[in-house]
Amino acid sequence: MQLRTLALTIGVVALTASAASAQESVRKLPTIQSPATPALNGEFKARYAALPYKGGTPDEHIMLQAAAGSTIPLWKGTATVKTKTYKYTMVGKDPAKGNSPKIPTIIIPIKLVFNSFGGATFDPTAADATCSPKGTALLLTQKSPIFNDITLAHVGTGQYVSLFQRANYFTINKRYTVELQPTTLGVQQIGVNGGNVQNTPCGMVASLDIGAWDNYVQNTLMPALSAQITPATFPIFLFYNVVLTDNGGCCILGYHSAFNNPSFGGAFQTYSTSDYDSSQAFTGGGSTTSDVSVLTHEVAEWLDDPNIGNKTPAWGHIGQVSGCQGNLEVGDPLSGTVSTVNLSGMTYHLQDLAFTSWFYQQDPPTSYNGRYSMFGTLRKFAQRCR
Repeated sequence: MQLRTLALTIGVVALTASAASAQESVRKLPTIQSPATPALNGEFKARYAALPYKGGTPDEHIMLQAAAGSTIPLWKGTATVKTKTYKYTMVGKDPAKGNSPKIPTIIIPIKLVFNSFGGATFDPTAADATCSPKGTALLLTQKSPIFNDITLAHVGTGQYVSLFQRANYFTINKRYTVELQPTTLGVQQIGVNGGNVQNTPCGMVASLDIGAWDNYVQNTLMPALSAQITPATFPIFLFYNVVLTDNGGCCILGYHSAFNNPSFGGAFQTYSTSDYDSSQAFTGGGSTTSDVSVLTHEVAEWLDDPNIGNKTPAWGHIGQVSGCQGNLEVGDPLSGTVSTVNLSGMTYHLQDLAFTSWFYQQDPPTSYNGRYSMFGTLRKFAQRCR
């Protein structure tokens, strides 16, 4: 586990919705049927996932949708490693062509009621004076550096993930921005049959199957919210101390994915689910999670790999990756490496993130000051994975 503190100055922007207003509107949705998930038995190791886009829409058609405004703005780039050229798609506008428009981002607080465990409830809008004494998970997410400005000495002022992308392409555009424009929906209350609930160092953590949850997102939750969520927005489904399992394996704290949204003629729809963690449980095995560190990971990976299709030379044996991996998932090489920043009286945990140049073995890199990651953890580009 690596932890460092950053020196910064802070500017807070106005929030578009408050936790209190979200609590006033609670919508009850159909129950999720989840397989029973196993007890963790002390194995609280954090993982992150990217579920493949299975829509089959050719890239050129998705880019046409982006140009027409029927999905989020996207741009394409290339990188050549030795004799092989890799193509990639990212959110926003090509840094060489100027700053990106703000991306409408919808925060959706998910209140989960585990019927199989006496109605144990996990609600990001509920007060938790013991484990989250600074405020509710929703309020602290809204106030976080994901959606509000901070100033980092080396790259300037902006939202954290926007600053990451500026630093990523610093030699191309020193003023680059790709910012999120957040709004918050009312609470979506969902019952869960199955899953699991257990005690942690602070409070409880619940788990449910990622396949059951993702199927619910695409086929129940998205249609129910089609009046507010469109493919031209980025929805974030916010959990509080709830993790996901994959074939019984734990613990996935966040993921991003995409599908063809049938409510909008099959347009390309991206989305993410992230846990706000206050359990103090996920601190072993080289990983650490707290408050918005999970959201940092997922928003950055959505930004740089929105179609979960950006290929890279094989890399691995770093971060959460024990073997070899070949995609542009910028959080995975540094899962568990976080820095702290203070904003509005709260100490937030932000994950270090790998730059494009690290994956594509670029020397010199396109990034700030020759770095290969946001906080300088990576000092040379990825080595060939065997």
